[in-house]
Amino acid sequence: MNGTIEAMTGHAATSDRETPAAERERRHRSRRRRRRRTRIRAAVRAAVVAIAGGLAALGAGFAWETYSAYASLQRAEPMLASARAAARDAKPADAGRALREAHPHVRAAVSRASGPFTGIVAAVPVAGRSARGVRAGAEAAELAVRAGLGATAAAEAFPTRDGGIASFGFVNGRIPVEAWRDAAAPLEAADELARRALARVHAADRSLILPPLARALSRLDEDLTELRKATGQAASLATVIPALAGGEGRKRYLLAFQNPAELRATGGLLGGVALLDANAGVIEITDTLPDNDLRPLEQAPVKMPDWYVTRYERLRGMTIWQNVNMEPHFPVSAPLIAGFYRATTGTEVDGVIALDPFALSAMLEA
Repeated sequence: MNGTIEAMTGHAATSDRETPAAERERRHRSRRRRRRRTRIRAAVRAAVVAIAGGLAALGAGFAWETYSAYASLQRAEPMLASARAAARDAKPADAGRALREAHPHVRAAVSRASGPFTGIVAAVPVAGRSARGVRAGAEAAELAVRAGLGATAAAEAFPTRDGGIASFGFVNGRIPVEAWRDAAAPLEAADELARRALARVHAADRSLILPPLARALSRLDEDLTELRKATGQAASLATVIPALAGGEGRKRYLLAFQNPAELRATGGLLGGVALLDANAGVIEITDTLPDNDLRPLEQAPVKMPDWYVTRYERLRGMTIWQNVNMEPHFPVSAPLIAGFYRATTGTEVDGVIALDPFALSAMLEA
C-alpha cells in the first residue's frame, strides 16, 4: 500500500514538474501565432493602402491627361471655327493658316490622350471605353485637321481674286483644268485622311461611356461625315473634270433637253439637242437641233440588247427621237441617243448629258 502511494506521489510530482514547460511552450506558440496574424494584418493593410494609393494615382493621372486633352482641343476650337468660316468664303489661304495654328494644339491633345495613365485605364474591359473614346476623338480630330490642310493646299492652286478663289468653274471664259489636275492628288490624300478620321470615330464603342463624351463623339461624327462628303466630291471632280473639260484633248458632248410636260423615263420628252464642244477648258455650244429637226429613222442606229428590243420596239423606241429615252437606266439610253445624233448629223460625240428646265435653271444660277 505504501509503495502504491509513493508511486502515485512520484508520478504526480513528475507531472507537476512538466506542466510549467508545457505551459511555456503553449504560450510561446500562442505568441508566435499572434505575431504572425499581426504581420499578416499589417501586410494586408499595407497592400490595401498601396492599391488604394495606386488607384488614386491612376485616377488622378487619367483625369489630368483627359483634362489636358480637352483643354488642348478647346484652345484649337477658335482657330478651327476661323478655318471653317474661311473655307465657306472660298479663302483657302486663310483657312490653311488657321488650321496650321490649330494643328499643334490638336497634336497635343492626341499626345495627352495617348498617355500612360489613359493607356492603363483603356485596357480595362468596360471602364476603359471612356478612355478609348477620348483617344479616338483626339486622333480623329487630328486626322481631320490634316485632311483640311491638304484640301486647302489643293484649293490654293486655283485662280484667286480679292483674297479668295475666283471660281472652281469658269475663270475668264474657261475651266481651269490645270488647277483641277494639280489638285487631284492632294484632294485624294485629303479624302483618305477624312475617311480614316470617320472610321476612327465609328470604331469607338459609345455604349456605357461618360455622357458628355458620348455627345462630343456624336457631334464629331456629324462634322466628319460632312467633311468626308466634301472631300469625296472634290476628289471625284478633280479626277474627271480635266478630261471632261477637254484638258486631255477635245471632247464633244450632246446636250439633250428634256421637257417634263410629257413624261419619259429619263426626265421628259426630248425637245431639242445641242452640241457642246470642250477644248482645253473652253466650253462652247457649236450646233443645235430643234425638235422639228429630230426626224424619225428607218432603223435603229445602234444594236440594242434583246430585252430592250422586246420591251421598246413596239413603242418605236429605237426609231423616233421622241421615244428614244423610254428606258430609265441612262447608261442604256445614252448610247442610243448618241446614235440618233450620229445618224442625223454624221457627228460622233463623246458623251450625252440630259437636262430638264430645273437642272438648266440651277446651272444658270450657279
